[in-house]
Amino acid sequence: MDNKLELRVTLEPNLARMHELVNIGRMLAAKGDAKYVIDGVNFFPHITLYTLAAPEYNLGKIEYKLSEIVKEFNQISLQAGELKKGYDGYIISLIEKTPELYSLHKKIVMELNPLREGLAPHTHVSKNELSNVKLEVMEKYGHHNVLEGFDPHVTFVRYNSPDKAESLLKKIHLLAPKILFDRVQLSQWSSKKLTLIAEFQLK
Repeated sequence: MDNKLELRVTLEPNLARMHELVNIGRMLAAKGDAKYVIDGVNFFPHITLYTLAAPEYNLGKIEYKLSEIVKEFNQISLQAGELKKGYDGYIISLIEKTPELYSLHKKIVMELNPLREGLAPHTHVSKNELSNVKLEVMEKYGHHNVLEGFDPHVTFVRYNSPDKAESLLKKIHLLAPKILFDRVQLSQWSSKKLTLIAEFQLK
């Protein structure tokens, strides 16, 4: 069997909004000891649409599927919510789950899931931390953040100390902007970094 690839399918903001989100991430990182930040150099703001693993020989099929799917969907303008604490020191902003966003997400999951051939990506989240709904979709689709378990969000920063995120949010009340997302990207996760494989423009 060919190598197993850890893949991310993400929804990307247009360049103007990307710079605004990066500035928020840098501002938050400057306030504490951060191990991850969307700095516009190593990490970029995005919504993860599907995290999956697949055999390397299916990569071409995955790229083709995505190139066809994006032809059916327009660019999407979405409202980001207030900053909130995620798990393990993350600060995130939840994104409104509009019918358009969910339809794009669902189409990608349903089309790509068979190409996993039963493989699943590595996850840092313990099954004990997941709801029954998320456990069920994880069993079917290889990851917990899909379909009924889909929680769209943008991650800004991760602090080395989870307590730092909680204490900081008591002092900051920042509403992220409305964001136009215009591209879908396929990337490989390897050696703790994402490497872009292909990009697909929405209508």
